[in-house]
Amino acid sequence: MPIFELDTNLPASAAKRDVKAELAKKIAEILGVQAENMCVAIRFGQDVSFAQHEGEAAKKPCGTARVTRRVCFLPSVQLRN
Repeated sequence: MPIFELDTNLPASAAKRDVKAELAKKIAEILGVQAENMCVAIRFGQDVSFAQHEGEAAKKPCGTARVTRRVCFLPSVQLRN
């Protein structure tokens, strides 16, 4: 299952409501997998900035992203009631 993780200094209020679904669809298309199998994690409000900027310039929209593909084989575990 591919996992897309995004850390950004933007507040959650700056994101469109369906941003995770849109990202899942686009990244799945690039990776050649089904969007239903994508996991998207976005962490808003993180303390990230471009290293060369200071003061107000350090508040410019910034983020880091990574895609990881994990394969797990676990025994049947009930995660919900």
